[in-house]
Amino acid sequence: MKKSSVIIFATFLICTTGCSKKPVNPVPTSLEIICGGGFGGATKSTLENGKIIQSPYSQPTNKTVTDITYVEWQDFRNSLDKINVWNWPKSCSRQIFDGGGCSIKIVYADKTLDNKYSNSYPSSSGKCIDESYLAKDYNSFWEAWRKLMKFHPQNN
Repeated sequence: MKKSSVIIFATFLICTTGCSKKPVNPVPTSLEIICGGGFGGATKSTLENGKIIQSPYSQPTNKTVTDITYVEWQDFRNSLDKINVWNWPKSCSRQIFDGGGCSIKIVYADKTLDNKYSNSYPSSSGKCIDESYLAKDYNSFWEAWRKLMKFHPQNN
């Protein structure tokens, strides 16, 4: 009798931590990223039918389309989870004459990243970091983004 109670309790513990969880679709329901500033222009990226559409913010008809596979979306979502972007502060700002900024909004069925940054960078500790070279989490986000977008430094 005791052995079966232990097995039932162990099964309950295991299932409360994962049995009923459905896998989350790694393709966002919506995405909009706008970055730029300083003395340069801004770029806008949006999600349309599973593809990323990028255009200069000032020229929305000049579009680049990037096809993203399901596996690439999975890798990107795994990166976001690993970086823990869900704990980033909603905004970070520091006034600089020729600075830049980003607005990042990525919506999934279970979580949303909706943040704005200007010359100060988020971290998963929930704090803002003023020096970009110290902003490990923020830089890791952009590495994941470049991988998703199939950007290779030798091509720029």
